[in-house]
Amino acid sequence: MLLRGIWNSFMDVRFPENVRELIMNRIVAWRKAFQQHRIVGTLERIADKVAPVSSISEELAKLKELLDKGIITKEEYEKAKKKILGE
Repeated sequence: MLLRGIWNSFMDVRFPENVRELIMNRIVAWRKAFQQHRIVGTLERIADKVAPVSSISEELAKLKELLDKGIITKEEYEKAKKKILGE
Protein backbone atom coordinates (compact mmCIF):
# COMPACT_ATOMS: atom_id res chain seq x y z
CA MET A 1 0.00 0.00 0.00
CA LEU A 2 1.24 3.47 -0.80
CA LEU A 3 1.10 6.02 1.98
CA ARG A 4 0.72 9.60 0.87
CA GLY A 5 2.96 11.95 2.83
CA ILE A 6 3.59 15.65 2.91
CA TRP A 7 4.43 17.43 -0.39
CA ASN A 8 2.76 14.71 -2.49
CA SER A 9 5.47 12.15 -1.84
CA PHE A 10 5.05 8.45 -1.15
CA MET A 11 6.54 7.29 2.13
CA ASP A 12 6.79 3.56 1.47
CA VAL A 13 8.19 3.64 -2.09
CA ARG A 14 11.84 2.73 -2.17
CA PHE A 15 12.77 5.23 -4.93
CA PRO A 16 9.98 7.80 -5.12
CA GLU A 17 11.84 9.85 -7.70
CA ASN A 18 11.38 6.94 -10.16
CA VAL A 19 7.64 6.52 -9.64
CA ARG A 20 6.57 9.11 -12.21
CA GLU A 21 8.91 7.68 -14.84
CA LEU A 22 7.70 4.13 -14.21
CA ILE A 23 4.06 5.17 -14.43
CA MET A 24 4.61 7.19 -17.60
CA ASN A 25 6.47 4.30 -19.25
CA ARG A 26 3.60 1.95 -18.39
CA ILE A 27 1.03 4.40 -19.78
CA VAL A 28 3.00 4.68 -23.03
CA ALA A 29 3.16 0.88 -23.31
CA TRP A 30 -0.59 0.56 -22.66
CA ARG A 31 -1.34 3.28 -25.21
CA LYS A 32 0.75 1.50 -27.87
CA ALA A 33 -0.96 -1.82 -27.16
CA PHE A 34 -4.39 -0.16 -27.34
CA GLN A 35 -3.56 1.56 -30.64
CA GLN A 36 -2.24 -1.69 -32.14
CA HIS A 37 -5.43 -3.44 -31.04
CA ARG A 38 -7.53 -0.72 -32.71
CA ILE A 39 -5.46 -0.92 -35.91
CA VAL A 40 -5.87 -4.70 -36.09
CA GLY A 41 -9.61 -4.38 -35.54
CA THR A 42 -9.90 -1.75 -38.25
CA LEU A 43 -7.89 -3.83 -40.72
CA GLU A 44 -10.05 -6.87 -40.02
CA ARG A 45 -13.23 -4.87 -40.68
CA ILE A 46 -11.77 -3.51 -43.93
CA ALA A 47 -10.67 -6.99 -45.03
CA ASP A 48 -14.20 -8.30 -44.42
CA LYS A 49 -15.65 -5.63 -46.71
CA VAL A 50 -13.13 -5.86 -49.54
CA ALA A 51 -13.39 -8.81 -51.89
CA PRO A 52 -10.19 -10.19 -53.34
CA VAL A 53 -9.31 -8.64 -56.70
CA SER A 54 -9.25 -12.00 -58.43
CA SER A 55 -12.84 -12.76 -57.40
CA ILE A 56 -13.99 -9.33 -58.62
CA SER A 57 -12.34 -9.82 -61.99
CA GLU A 58 -13.78 -13.34 -62.21
CA GLU A 59 -17.27 -12.05 -61.42
CA LEU A 60 -16.97 -9.31 -64.04
CA ALA A 61 -15.76 -11.84 -66.62
CA LYS A 62 -18.73 -14.12 -65.88
CA LEU A 63 -21.06 -11.17 -66.09
CA LYS A 64 -19.62 -10.08 -69.45
CA GLU A 65 -19.98 -13.63 -70.73
CA LEU A 66 -23.68 -13.62 -69.76
CA LEU A 67 -24.11 -10.33 -71.59
CA ASP A 68 -22.31 -11.60 -74.70
CA LYS A 69 -24.50 -14.74 -74.79
CA GLY A 70 -27.63 -12.60 -74.52
CA ILE A 71 -28.70 -14.13 -71.22
CA ILE A 72 -28.87 -10.72 -69.54
CA THR A 73 -29.60 -7.26 -70.91
CA LYS A 74 -27.21 -4.31 -71.02
CA GLU A 75 -29.15 -2.66 -68.17
CA GLU A 76 -28.90 -5.80 -66.01
CA TYR A 77 -25.20 -5.99 -66.82
CA GLU A 78 -24.60 -2.38 -65.75
CA LYS A 79 -26.62 -2.80 -62.57
CA ALA A 80 -24.78 -6.01 -61.60
CA LYS A 81 -21.41 -4.47 -62.46
CA LYS A 82 -22.08 -1.48 -60.18
CA LYS A 83 -23.07 -3.85 -57.39
CA ILE A 84 -19.87 -5.90 -57.78
CA LEU A 85 -17.69 -2.78 -57.87
CA GLY A 86 -19.48 -1.36 -54.83
CA GLU A 87 -20.68 1.80 -56.55
